[in-house]
Amino acid sequence: MAAFFVLPDNDHSAAACQRLDELHRQHGFELSRRISVDGFLLYLYRKLDGYGGHYVEFGDDRFACLVGQLVYRGASGTEGLSRYCADLEQGKLVQDRAVGQFALLLKDKDGLRITTDAYGFYQIYVNEMAGIATSSFWALLELLQKVTVDPSGVYEYAWNGTTFGPKTFVREIRRLPPRSFLAFNETAMMIHTTARAPSSALAVRKFDSYVEEHCERLKRLFNDLATAFGENLHVSFSGGYDSRLILAGLSAAGLRPRLFVYGKEHDLDVAIGRQIASQEGLQIDVIDKFPLDGKSDDWLAQQQSDFVLFDAWKVDGIFDNGADAIDRRRRHEDGRVPLNGSLGEIYRNFFYVPDRTLALEDVVSSFFSTYDPRACTGQFSAANYRDELVQTFQSELGSTETHVARSTVESLYPLIRGRYWTGRDANLNARFGRMVFPFMQAQLIDGTPDIPIQFKTHGRLEGAMIARLSPSIAGHPSVYGYRFSDPPPLAHRARNWLTLFRPPSLRRYSYRLRFSRPQPRPDFLSTEKLAQLLDVSLPYMQRYFHADRIHDPDAFNRVVTMEYIFQRYGTQ
Repeated sequence: MAAFFVLPDNDHSAAACQRLDELHRQHGFELSRRISVDGFLLYLYRKLDGYGGHYVEFGDDRFACLVGQLVYRGASGTEGLSRYCADLEQGKLVQDRAVGQFALLLKDKDGLRITTDAYGFYQIYVNEMAGIATSSFWALLELLQKVTVDPSGVYEYAWNGTTFGPKTFVREIRRLPPRSFLAFNETAMMIHTTARAPSSALAVRKFDSYVEEHCERLKRLFNDLATAFGENLHVSFSGGYDSRLILAGLSAAGLRPRLFVYGKEHDLDVAIGRQIASQEGLQIDVIDKFPLDGKSDDWLAQQQSDFVLFDAWKVDGIFDNGADAIDRRRRHEDGRVPLNGSLGEIYRNFFYVPDRTLALEDVVSSFFSTYDPRACTGQFSAANYRDELVQTFQSELGSTETHVARSTVESLYPLIRGRYWTGRDANLNARFGRMVFPFMQAQLIDGTPDIPIQFKTHGRLEGAMIARLSPSIAGHPSVYGYRFSDPPPLAHRARNWLTLFRPPSLRRYSYRLRFSRPQPRPDFLSTEKLAQLLDVSLPYMQRYFHADRIHDPDAFNRVVTMEYIFQRYGTQ
């Protein structure tokens, strides 16, 4: 399903639910179920492509329903949900056969509970005081009577494209923390959080041992996807590692999927995609996200629709030319199930920081310092910004340590980047239709932080995995200038070394140097266009930013996204 919301069953809620239900239907979200349970109302909506509505009854007023995407033991839809719940009830759940990002809403003898996938990639938003839980940020905005600014969240979203941990940029809206579940009774909604399981260092093995182990994990996963979706699987392709690894995994599972690649005919990704498709006998679609040619009032209607379709915010801001919504709808035509390679860097050196114990502050400086203090008002404190991120890292790691092992830094990639940035995009895609992110799975992620970093560096491990799964697919050119069947050349390694040996104290200035001068903004971020939707003096955000000094168009898009939200819903 595309979305759910749960709130107390009372007279005030009835009117709010009716209004919100009408808005969902107006924008193409079909109501699947309306259930009254344990003093709460539960609303469930299908995806925009019509799929979803998965609901299973067990008798004795017990039931389960699913929001998001789940494949379990090779089955999807209602059958996958039935198998998952049956194994869960019998204590026989096989975690490495569960694929997807989802929320499970389960009513049993203990009442109504809501849990998520193992890493909490599927995000749930809550307001504990009002007793509301939902997968939709926009729905909670509509249901709340009071909405105020969270300054810390405002700066995190503006500069990172997301917020981290439980916070959002709205003080009254929190995320369900990882390793948590919701429980409901007739008087309250409660959040229960379990302790993070302690990790133990694993013995270092030979390179080929890691290649073999992780190829076997991938084979099991792609075999399940092949059983569930067969020829409906389509691969979002590029000339890089991750989509190539997906294609190699599907090939090992006996599938010959259709490919689609973004860009123009002269782009390198397109040229490589066409070459591989031709030589492997595959079909490929080239997608150029063209600007929409419409009148200003058409853009206004499109933007208001996108606000709902994209759940009020995206990692690059809510404003665009309309092509994103068109493209995401088209991905699912004719029952297609796209595969996306996000988070494939669990097999590579993502951070490119030294292989030694590191201060968490240095991790912030190296990768999370994409901000420009000159564009902020006095409300911004670089020290507070850094300290809050360090505290978030510690919370995710279940530790109070300020200095951590290099393998622990690696775990921050799925826990932080994956959960809060990639996870947001996965959640939005789940509103449009069925989609699979193969590398966002616990059975693939677990153990990857402990792989010796020298095996991941320069793409050694992932290249070897591609070659092991499909020598033919590994033998084609890549955007890196070499074939994955070959060792990374000196020129490629030298470029990576330049990043590796640049100290964190310098890396934190990279963003500011890159956007030291104004960059052209697209037409949809012009004052004339924005004035159709909001007060362009930015009465809310001017407390936190000097808008004329925000030279990064994406950051500006995120700032005006928040401004639009607070002008629409905010209270001073």
